[in-house]
Amino acid sequence: DVENVVASFGDLTILDSDAPFETPLNARVVRLLSAACEKALGVKPGLCGMPSWTDAEPLHRKGLETVVFGAGELTSAHTGDEKMEAGELVKLALVLKELTALATD
Repeated sequence: DVENVVASFGDLTILDSDAPFETPLNARVVRLLSAACEKALGVKPGLCGMPSWTDAEPLHRKGLETVVFGAGELTSAHTGDEKMEAGELVKLALVLKELTALATD
């Protein structure tokens, strides 16, 4: 349908055709990561969709529960202008340390 609508305006190149997926909010990985954020930083993380392809997609296809989580701003991620404050990396390290502890309990 998209191709038919766009055809009247010009050429269309589809860059990603993988089906979307959703990790349930009650999935263990979501619960653990949320708990790790709360314990390490004292904040409840916001949960939302990821409007782009990531390495989570093939892992999900293999049956693994996945989340996309990291430091920095998504708008500059993987660009020539990618940067972040050192404090953001420290926060990420604290959360990952807590996540590891929670996951091995």
